Amino acid sequence: MRTSHLFFVALTLMASPAALLGQEDTHDTSISTASWAADEAAADKADCSCNSKCDCDCDDPCCGRYLYISGIAGLSMMNGQSGGFNEQGPFPNTGSDDNDVFTYGGAIGVAIPRELGTLRIEFEGRARNEFQGVTDSFLPGLPMVFYDVNVSDGWSTMFNAWFDVPVRDRLAVYGGGGLGMGGYNMSVNDTVVAGSGTTADFAWQLGAGVVYEINDRIELDFGYRYVNLGNGNIQLSEIGTGSDAGNYRMALTSNDLLLQLRINEPFSFLRK
Repeated sequence: MRTSHLFFVALTLMASPAALLGQEDTHDTSISTASWAADEAAADKADCSCNSKCDCDCDDPCCGRYLYISGIAGLSMMNGQSGGFNEQGPFPNTGSDDNDVFTYGGAIGVAIPRELGTLRIEFEGRARNEFQGVTDSFLPGLPMVFYDVNVSDGWSTMFNAWFDVPVRDRLAVYGGGGLGMGGYNMSVNDTVVAGSGTTADFAWQLGAGVVYEINDRIELDFGYRYVNLGNGNIQLSEIGTGSDAGNYRMALTSNDLLLQLRINEPFSFLRK
């Protein structure tokens, strides 16, 4: 009887450390899992705290990086400065003219909230209505003949960078610029020589504006742009004979007033 009792006590003592070890392992695993979850939550919170405009989770457009699209419409106050050389003269082409035209287009970009504001990087495409002008053909002092200039199918594509700085609740100002390409079809005629062709050149712009946030998804942007569309160049030929008569060049610049409607996270419904 005593022997069986001692055997039972020994089995109990042998089982107890294993049970205790099992309890300790389970406890350690629970602590490790809880710690990992806390670290993940802290990381998520850090990712979403970069924008001070609102307290929100990472699904909201005001937290972290977010996509946006913009519709653009406005007025381009264009100036065309002529250049090149008329070999029939012979003389350099001179003079300039102004014309106000309608411009429209769109942009797609990504907004990156920072400590002092929001950096926006976007790709913009715009078109412009027909520009018509008159520039000098013969120099002053000679019989005056003028070029009729027509610029149509104008376009520009640019990669822009803008920085929005909040000044009041739902109101921000911004500045920046862009680089890209611009082109158009151009034709000129002074009744002696004429030319036409399609041209494209390096283009750039600088701008500033004001943004009003209607809600987290929709913003209105009223801005100004100075746009340089580069130098268009076409060959001239004598009317009637078709013989080479030099070239006509036009440097196009524009002061643009633009209204934009911007939609933040336009494709968020696809994630649901």
